[in-house]
Amino acid sequence: MSIYSFPGLEISFSVALPPLSVVIVAGGRPPEAAWLKKIAAGRVVWAVDSGVDTCLDAMIEPGRLIGDCDSARPDSWKAVEARGIPVDLYPREKDLTDLQIALKSLGMEGTRGALVTGCWGGRFDHLFSNVFSLLGARAWGADVRCVGDEKELLLLVRGGESLEVAWVRPPIAISLLALGERCRGVSITGVRWPLERATLTRDLPYAISNEPCGERVQLSLEAGELAIYLGWSEET
Repeated sequence: MSIYSFPGLEISFSVALPPLSVVIVAGGRPPEAAWLKKIAAGRVVWAVDSGVDTCLDAMIEPGRLIGDCDSARPDSWKAVEARGIPVDLYPREKDLTDLQIALKSLGMEGTRGALVTGCWGGRFDHLFSNVFSLLGARAWGADVRCVGDEKELLLLVRGGESLEVAWVRPPIAISLLALGERCRGVSITGVRWPLERATLTRDLPYAISNEPCGERVQLSLEAGELAIYLGWSEET
């Protein structure tokens, strides 16, 4: 079993997962500074391109900067270089996105586990790429299961696994999304509309906008790749 603790949240996976030793701050909607500081405490922070702006605005010094410098503020990039922080600069014309490069580095360097934040907001194609890149990162040796901030959290579950999410402040929405063609044996309790060994498909994502009934939710999956989404705000 692995337990991941976030501000006001505790997530228990039934399987052994790598520790969340790295926080990857991408260039999407910035998380609240106070939330990011709590998440970053005791962990290494990697800034991905304009994620460096988010870090410096929150007075967090990243341990590494990765990207092509096409969206970060020039002064932020220069400030990091002046402090002697390692910078991985890539050309703008490349096959992988900046986040994919960070995930590849994570796995190839043996770190494996991370929380990705700064992924919400902005263009749909960016969000789509960010989420599915977590699945693809397995080929590089990374096992990243959490994408989120103080408003939204997405957790990845694989066949044969279960998890429990306990909270201080309940989410207003809980949704299940099949990331592969089909997810079999989906069971969820602690919600207004529970499921027991249901089959969910990618083509008909109906299991959305469920509501919590207590202080925790339990989920299990027999086969497939599934995301559980928890949202705390309609204004995302």
